[in-house]
Amino acid sequence: MRRTALVLLLLVAGCGGTASYAGPDGGPKVYVVGDSLLVEAWDEVRAALPADRLAAHRERGKGTPWALDRLRRQVDRDPPDVAVVAIGTNDWPDGISGEERDAYAGVVRTLGRVRCAVWVVPAERFADVTAEILAAVEGSSVHVARWDEHAAGHPEWYVGDGVHHTEEGSAAYARFVADARRASCS
Repeated sequence: MRRTALVLLLLVAGCGGTASYAGPDGGPKVYVVGDSLLVEAWDEVRAALPADRLAAHRERGKGTPWALDRLRRQVDRDPPDVAVVAIGTNDWPDGISGEERDAYAGVVRTLGRVRCAVWVVPAERFADVTAEILAAVEGSSVHVARWDEHAAGHPEWYVGDGVHHTEEGSAAYARFVADARRASCS
């Protein structure tokens, strides 16, 4: 019985809880949620934001509904001063669904509870996703960082799939995310 309870406790503890902030005392709490692009660039993002106390949920193959769930939990349980959403590349393969549109609206509503928020839109090839994100943030206080425009003309930043980054592209993405956070939320 005690063993079963312990297993259940461990399972519940690991199921999408809040992320812990790490960084210098007194720095702003910055929460970042993203997909594989953020996974690949995370060390560079951390290095580019040395004054921030960072927390993140980042996972390969995840879309905006997943990010919304993590964002809500973080904002409800340990709210950040700044939130950065870097998601969208996994929302498009079969067309944008009603669930994804609802998730975009939910992300914007949740970000409205954070002092400052930035949504990094995906690369140029995800124009439909970007259009949906731009429609969702219209009239809100959410800042949009246009990776699609910044990365245009840099095919060397992408591996063969046109989605994931080369080492150079990952470094550029990390700088872009960090710069967007600083420029939008100082």
